[in-house]
Amino acid sequence: MGRTEVTTPDPNRLDRLDGVHPDLDAAMRAIVSECGDLGLTLVLTQGLRSTEQQIMLYACGRTRAGKIVTMADGLKKASMHQRQADGWGHAVDVAWRTGGIIDWVGPWDTLGELARTHGLV
Repeated sequence: MGRTEVTTPDPNRLDRLDGVHPDLDAAMRAIVSECGDLGLTLVLTQGLRSTEQQIMLYACGRTRAGKIVTMADGLKKASMHQRQADGWGHAVDVAWRTGGIIDWVGPWDTLGELARTHGLV
């Protein structure tokens, strides 16, 4: 995937945790902090997603240009990013920040270990 330069007062974009389940919120805040302790900047690229946003993502690689990025159409099959029966989103997307650049190349194995430690996997 490409790299995107982004400037924001919150380099981790923790505001994207709004609407996600409180347990996921707490786990991700801890993981972001622990990544920081390791000298890594984890960035939340997506949290709770509206049905309209999910439909637009589903169109990628189908009726819109680009690669297919999801199998959840947002209607017949909801994404865990969408509000669930309990009223919360249960998924987030993340990337890494190196300097001012958002990148999808990073220490994913480290993130996996932290996710397991915090009960996300």
